[in-house]
Amino acid sequence: EAWFNQGLAFKAVQTYDDAIDAFEFCIAIDTKNKYAYLECAECFELKGQPNQAVKYYHEFLAQEEEIDPEVLTKLGKCFLNAEDFAQAQQILIKAVLLKPLSAEGHFLLGRTFLDSNQAKKAIGSLSRAHELDPLNEFYILELAEAYLLVDNLDKAHFYFSEAIDTAPDIIHTWTAFISFLIQEDRVEELADTLEGVEAYFGVDDVIYLKVAALFALKKRKEALYYLGEALSEGMGNIETLFGILPDLAEDKEVISLQFQYK
Repeated sequence: EAWFNQGLAFKAVQTYDDAIDAFEFCIAIDTKNKYAYLECAECFELKGQPNQAVKYYHEFLAQEEEIDPEVLTKLGKCFLNAEDFAQAQQILIKAVLLKPLSAEGHFLLGRTFLDSNQAKKAIGSLSRAHELDPLNEFYILELAEAYLLVDNLDKAHFYFSEAIDTAPDIIHTWTAFISFLIQEDRVEELADTLEGVEAYFGVDDVIYLKVAALFALKKRKEALYYLGEALSEGMGNIETLFGILPDLAEDKEVISLQFQYK
């Protein structure tokens, strides 16, 4: 019990290695303490080590008389993060059958379908997640991406727009929508969208979105001016720009500006 409580204390202050040591001491003394396995798994997951977490989630589930769908969902997420999509799908299907009202379960299952190029199946799972939790912008954005993969651009546009309406104060909803507009050459909407994002965020937050939009609008001189301003002031993260327009990473004038203000 002392080792278990110490593990909880270390976990609370995010010293996960010490927490894992404490939980493993607890397990060594009492192999039947299923919650030590669970806490140990969560610490490995928080450390970004899903393969290690899998082992301890399995140990926890082996001691359960009835399968806990929430822990099964966590296990599925670990396989997803470890890019073992077949195992993730198998486990998450079981999880949502046991707990059909789990928005997270359906969302994670949808992501496994997306990551294994099964976009149509992904749409079904992500739509269900969205129905169960309609205000989660991550679910909406993934649904938009799924429709994009099946070339249903109208649906993709609808859900990218819905993500902004749902969470206009979160920058990644705007980034996703602006990226979509640029990739699909819908430049007529860019100016209005740019005004919308600038109404919610400071210059530092949106400068590279603005630069990307200006490049897309063929306003190269203006785009380079704002890019120079951003780099000289150390504003934002230029990777945002390259994420939207990857070709700019090889653009000679952009590279020159980067070196100038490095």
